[in-house]
Amino acid sequence: MSANRAVTAVAFALGAMVLFVGSGVQAQQNALDLTTYRDNSFGAHTEAMAGGKHTVILFSSDYCGFCKNLAVILEDEILRKYGSDIVVSITDGERDLGARQLEEALGVVRYPTVVVLKPDPDRIVVAGRIEGEMPALEVDRIFYNALKP
Repeated sequence: MSANRAVTAVAFALGAMVLFVGSGVQAQQNALDLTTYRDNSFGAHTEAMAGGKHTVILFSSDYCGFCKNLAVILEDEILRKYGSDIVVSITDGERDLGARQLEEALGVVRYPTVVVLKPDPDRIVVAGRIEGEMPALEVDRIFYNALKP
């Protein structure tokens, strides 16, 4: 897929998620909270864009042990260090219908996959990506590089 088609597909996927998100006031995300945007990647992205923050989406499954391990690293290490600069969604494509389209557009083929999106109002920009399980130090290095100004 060409880069332009990929960006268009991602923009479409994020736009399509609006259809699946209920209306109402979004809760302010606590820096250490992984549940506010559980299965609501569009809500997380909307909140992040409004605050000029990066969106972090963990594509996961309840049945994936590696996903649970990576979620612990996110909560224990990453959110404590970078929580004021990011908004996080842990999402399962079975429950977050827009995430299925986003998975396809971003080329997510296995769990866990973490994608860090820059707060760019004009296009979807992937600042960092993690596929599979890796040590906390490596996850931190990827976040450090993805969140650099």
